[in-house]
Amino acid sequence: MDGSNAGEKSKEEKTVRRKINPKVFFGIIILIIICGTAGRFLFNQYSHRIDRNRGNTTGNINEYGFSAAKDGWIYYSEFKDNNSVIYKTNGSEKSQLLYENQANILFLNVVDGWIYYDKGDLSKRDSKGYPVQSIICRMKTDGSEKTEIATTGTLNHLSVVDGWIYYSYIDSGKYIISRMKTDGSEKTDVLSVDKLILDFNVVNKYMYYLEVDNSTQAISIYKQEIGSNDKTELVKEDKLDILDLNVVGDYIYYEKADKQTKAATIYRMKTDGSSEKEISKEDACAWSILNVTDDWIYYMIDNQTGSTTYNSKIYKMKSDGSKRTKTSDKDICISAMNIVGDWIYYTKIDQNTGTEIRKMKLDGSDDSIA
Repeated sequence: MDGSNAGEKSKEEKTVRRKINPKVFFGIIILIIICGTAGRFLFNQYSHRIDRNRGNTTGNINEYGFSAAKDGWIYYSEFKDNNSVIYKTNGSEKSQLLYENQANILFLNVVDGWIYYDKGDLSKRDSKGYPVQSIICRMKTDGSEKTEIATTGTLNHLSVVDGWIYYSYIDSGKYIISRMKTDGSEKTDVLSVDKLILDFNVVNKYMYYLEVDNSTQAISIYKQEIGSNDKTELVKEDKLDILDLNVVGDYIYYEKADKQTKAATIYRMKTDGSSEKEISKEDACAWSILNVTDDWIYYMIDNQTGSTTYNSKIYKMKSDGSKRTKTSDKDICISAMNIVGDWIYYTKIDQNTGTEIRKMKLDGSDDSIA
């Protein structure tokens, strides 16, 4: 650029600046602020809408989804004496919505006025006593209009996301992940492999899951776009177990545990596989539970010392590992833990009394029968 052109441009810039009235300038600034605020509001509303299109959290579903929260109500299933009951409560009112004989009901999803769930048929069992058939059902949140949508092999995952039902089961030695519309139409298989698949998550049109190599027992975390056969290996472990995969927002949370000592470490990384970070390391334990909800991580470790001696500790911490707090320390056996609203719902197993659904506040207070 020569000097004359630069001079002409400088004059033009000055002319433009002079033409901007101060009142107009401040009006523009205010408009930008208003638009920015409106944009954030719309983003929050959009994010909230996306959440409302999910029937349950990934953490709850990976913990059998025996409870779910929606619009101030908590829905939960209880299994006793080979029968299942679904209840609905808001803290002051409680009603029974469904009773099923010879059935084990799990994976509750509540969305758009419907409850979706898996009914394991206990009248048809294998040699080990497990049901060999599952029925995917739905009913209105008041218990009416119960409908059977599909029949499959035994389910180990069921989630409703953005108008689709995603579910996984084993058939003829293959692990299959399928999906269909919430009315049962447009059924299609999205994954069929010979390897064991665990902790299946659906988030933002991607599937995240653990895949176990049958020969080496190596465990990998995979990410795969729904509708594509291409998958990306994010993490692989040959000597450690990977457990409790939770995908929440832009992060993947999981545990790595020593196969021998069972000492577990909680990690998180971004959904593209970058920035893996150790969040918390725990001593050896018999088993653990990890459930990530919003910006909090809830987890349980059980230092079982004998066949009937248990010590279940529940902790919570921020998603970056800060503010770690023990919320509960009980000499009981906890087999599953869901986070619903302001409550922790958990299943207590007793060899004498069987399974009991209990609840406590997120800080560990007000522990009682659900």
